[in-house]
Amino acid sequence: MSNPVNQGTLIGRLARDPMRFKNSDGSHKVVFTVFADRDHKNARGEVLSDAISVEAFVRKETDVDDTPFAKIHRGDKVALSTTLRMDNYVRDGENIYDLKVVVERITFLESLQVTQARLAERVVAAEQTNQAARAATPAQAEALVGAQNSPIGSELPFS
Repeated sequence: MSNPVNQGTLIGRLARDPMRFKNSDGSHKVVFTVFADRDHKNARGEVLSDAISVEAFVRKETDVDDTPFAKIHRGDKVALSTTLRMDNYVRDGENIYDLKVVVERITFLESLQVTQARLAERVVAAEQTNQAARAATPAQAEALVGAQNSPIGSELPFS
């Protein structure tokens, strides 16, 4: 068990689908960003959110497809039990200190029905974009696909 002093909870919505990387030892690293609302409003009455990058590790004995990280998608609301870790290394003769937010556990805060409906909407939107791209000229198709693949997209996952 981790240090009880070094624990926190982060609640928010995923900014995009998680990225999974296989390590040389067979384990996996899962990286994603969560938009977490602040507990106050700005001068215009808007609630601001912070984009917090997090990472998780899946042991090589565990199939990453059987973990919760394979079941979360952009827009899903989750609660993350986290710890902080300071990585330090030398790059080009300079000491680098990198603070990481590491996910220990994940809890889904929406029903499976809600998350599947959101995923189905994304599939329908992607199909419509694909159909429009097939009917468009090459320049128009590139503009359509480029807008679809933007890192945050035109729709933020706050609904």
